Amino acid sequence: MEASKKKGYDLRADAISVKAARASRDIASDYKYKLAYEKARGHHVGFRSLQDDPKLVHYMNVAKMQSDREYTKDYHKAKLKYHTPVDMVSVTAAKQAQQVTSNTGYRSILTNYTLLPDAMNV
Repeated sequence: MEASKKKGYDLRADAISVKAARASRDIASDYKYKLAYEKARGHHVGFRSLQDDPKLVHYMNVAKMQSDREYTKDYHKAKLKYHTPVDMVSVTAAKQAQQVTSNTGYRSILTNYTLLPDAMNV
């Protein structure tokens, strides 16, 4: 007995007892991890999604507003749409001026005078 104590322990990495101890350690570790997970489930602090957190929603909106693409999207939508009221004074004056300067009405008959061909006193 004394001789075996002086020799020390002879444990190889592939010994059956070492493999069994490692397997039981891994099983116990997984079991404890699962117990801790089940206990902590439902006790998390915070929000379930990004939309539930008002600060994150605010930060996302600020980032969207600062984005150049979002900033100019409304401009690019509205840049080709020009709306003016139909009865605006400057618009009606411009239309009348365009009619006067254009040649569309120069051949139209201005009045309908009916004179006899032999009426020379006009």
